[in-house]
Amino acid sequence: MKLVKTYLFISSVFFLALISGLRGGGDPDYINYLDIYNNSINGSSINIEPFYLYLNQLFKVNNIPFVFLILIISMIAVNLKGYSIYKLSNYPFFSLIIYSFTIYLQFDLVAIRQGLALAFIMIAFLYFEKNRIISIFLISFASLFHFAAIIVLPFTFICFKQHKSYLLFVLYIVLVILSLLKIDVPIYTMILNHGFLPNFLINKLETYSSYDQSSALSIKQYIVSFIGIIIYIYYKQNNIIKSMCLLYLYGCIISVLLSSVGDISYRIKWYFFFTEMFFIPIFIMGIYNKLKNENKNQSLLVLFYSSTLIFIFIFYVIPGLNFIESIHERGNYLIF
Repeated sequence: MKLVKTYLFISSVFFLALISGLRGGGDPDYINYLDIYNNSINGSSINIEPFYLYLNQLFKVNNIPFVFLILIISMIAVNLKGYSIYKLSNYPFFSLIIYSFTIYLQFDLVAIRQGLALAFIMIAFLYFEKNRIISIFLISFASLFHFAAIIVLPFTFICFKQHKSYLLFVLYIVLVILSLLKIDVPIYTMILNHGFLPNFLINKLETYSSYDQSSALSIKQYIVSFIGIIIYIYYKQNNIIKSMCLLYLYGCIISVLLSSVGDISYRIKWYFFFTEMFFIPIFIMGIYNKLKNENKNQSLLVLFYSSTLIFIFIFYVIPGLNFIESIHERGNYLIF
């Protein structure tokens, strides 16, 4: 039975990767990526991370069609994420559902550079306790495809440090206060005044600052960060999962602080928010196991099943469908 589940999981991940790699090209970023590929030989005029540019140049000079570049990126990104889910998650299929309605839709089907960077970030967590040097290398490598990924590096060290319970609630209160007072860091002005970034990053920042992308935290994200605190306090089996709970909380705080540039904040926070696919299943299944072991009342289990379906539908399915609808409203589509 375990072997059947493994093959089913592998097949599901491969199918998702295939859909992403062979999508029709109607998503909002596809044309931009195609332009980068077509103009990659004139690299000096393209404001993009150098390593991603070199990758495009490699395919272009060898006359390898653009569709193969997208397919290879998708195969690598989605399968690496699937591998990390399989190795790190206590409930891989549950995590895969959350992934499918969040990271997969927003990045593996649209913003593929960030989707690829996220894959290496997730793989990095596999090695953080065993070989920290490999983890640091993987996170640094991720930033070569999407520079914002580097922000995760210091927080991986912070999140693997033991946090007292009271500190978590203090951080949560700080998050709420920052949100209510709308305190943010004027990152765009600071960078322009000091000019310590490469020109291609300053140009990208200028572009992102012109977008009207909402960076506000949703009610769901406040709830999920609080659930992460609960998991961190009571879950003792896995330090990596505990560190992911902290990463989500810190991601909320960073997102609020950087909200002066909405699109930057929106992109950065998903380098932290992917962690929910690992600790939310533990929270829900923990409640289920407690009810099953300590209470034989079937009506409570029925209530639990109903509540879980509502939770998944409201927190993941509806936002995912809304994202697809927003793509359609802008005259684009995701797959066909």
